[in-house]
Parts: sequence; C-alpha cells; structure tokens
Amino acid sequence: MAIIQQIVSAKAQSRKLLVVLIDPDKPAAVEAVCPYLSLPDMIFIGGSTGDQCETCIARLRQTTERPILLFPGNIAQFTPTADALLFLSLLNARTPDVLIQPHIHIAQQVLQSGIETIPMGYILIDGDRKSSVEIATQCIPIPQNNIREIISQTNFEDLIRGDKKEFSELVMENVTPNLADLGIDLTTFNIQNFSDRNGVIQDLGVDNIEKIRKEASIAAAKAKAEVAVAQAQADKLKQALHALDALEAAIALSMPPDLCSIHLEAASAHLADITGLNSTEDTLNSIFESFCIGK
Repeated sequence: MAIIQQIVSAKAQSRKLLVVLIDPDKPAAVEAVCPYLSLPDMIFIGGSTGDQCETCIARLRQTTERPILLFPGNIAQFTPTADALLFLSLLNARTPDVLIQPHIHIAQQVLQSGIETIPMGYILIDGDRKSSVEIATQCIPIPQNNIREIISQTNFEDLIRGDKKEFSELVMENVTPNLADLGIDLTTFNIQNFSDRNGVIQDLGVDNIEKIRKEASIAAAKAKAEVAVAQAQADKLKQALHALDALEAAIALSMPPDLCSIHLEAASAHLADITGLNSTEDTLNSIFESFCIGK
C-alpha cells in the first residue's frame, strides 16, 4: 500500500500515527534513536542544511523496516533510497528561490526515480527565536502572539462543549491580516475536532455523562412515583365504584337506610383519599336527615 494511502486510511479510522523527525546531520542523535525505531509508524528524514540523508537512511535500514520519508530542507537532500518524498511548499515564503525554483530543479530527477511523492504545504510560525528554517529561507514567520491572543480569549470548557464556529471565526480574525501580508488569502477555516494529551476532554465528558445519568435517574424516579400515585388513585376509584355498586344493589333490595349508608360512606372515603376532601358526614346528613331518627 502506498504511504499516502496508509495516512488517508488512518485518518478515515480516526487512528493517530506517530512520526519521528531525524536530522541526518547529527550522527550522535541518529545512533541514540536507533534502538527505539520500532515505536513510530513512520520516520521523517531532513534538516535545514546538510546533505547526509542517504547515509542516514542506510544506517536506519539496518535497524528498522518502518517507512522512511524525506522531509528535505534543500534539493541536495534528495535521495531515491527513501520510501517517499514530502514535496514541500513553504506557504509563507516570500521569494521564488524558496517557493518554486527548487521544485523546478529537482522535478525531473524525482520523476525518473519513481519515488512516491506526497504534496505537503506548511507554514512557519514564530518560536520566539530565529529558527534554522527562517535563516535558510529568509521566510517571515507568522507571529506567535496571534496564537497566544486566541488562546487567551478562549475558555477551554466552552471551546469543547460550545460552538466550534465561534472559535474558527476568532482564528480567522487574528490570522487573516498576517497571511494577507504574505500574499495568502484565507477564505475559510473550520475546526474538525479537538484533542489533548492530559485527558481533560475525557474528564469533561465523564462529568457530562454523570450529570446526564443523574438527571435520568431523577426523571425515572419521578416517573415511577407518578405511576405509583396514578395506580393508587385508580385502585381507590375501583374501590369507590364497587362501594357504589353495592349501594345500588342495597337500594334495589329496599335495605334499611343505615345499611345503605355504610356503602355510601365507604365510597366517599375512597374518593376522599384521592381528593383530600373528607365530606362523609355532610353527605350522609344531607341524604338521610329526613329518614333516620337522630340524623
């Protein structure tokens, strides 16, 4: 499988790839990292100066079968012994010497080598001190203050749980003027996802999950209580109906009013359990005052 396809496949699966960048002009560093080259998925080789890439790749081949990609700082670092070439474009470069001329000079050699080429654009950002890339290319980096300003205006929790569009607009507002100075027109900027190394996002998710579970438990308990109340009321209504049926039967049999009143009192008591109003005596007095001695 081509290396670019491996990268695209990993992205489609939301699977992270670990890449190690090795400077071929630092032999001691190359030797120090060799025992650990089984850990990364891929290896980038390149530096801002020098031309020791081929020698470095030969050394790495002795210790690893991981794909080796050229991350060249100049055309002298090209070698077909690598597995792929990152065909770089420094987007905030200001001179043709950096933007296009190296590509023209090396294009035929790259084509004839048959090496896999992967187009790659990158932007140099200020690191509070001059980098070797800045010195070698005379590129003006994007001020880091823009990034700090964006972060200072952003609440992390709101960023994760809120609307990513607002953060995208904030980035556009701060970065667009600097890119315009470099001749780059930034028309859209979309945030796809956030990640962190310390598990903060996961912790926020756990907190949110627990909150949802708590609310769901409360809602379930409340619903269960309401069902229990409704069931109890239904039972009381059934009991009241049975008492009224018994009253109707007693009246049909011309039973004494005092006996009939027992059924009416029972029905009234059941209804009172539902309504909270106890009017048994008033009801009985109204009905039986002209029938029963003492009433």
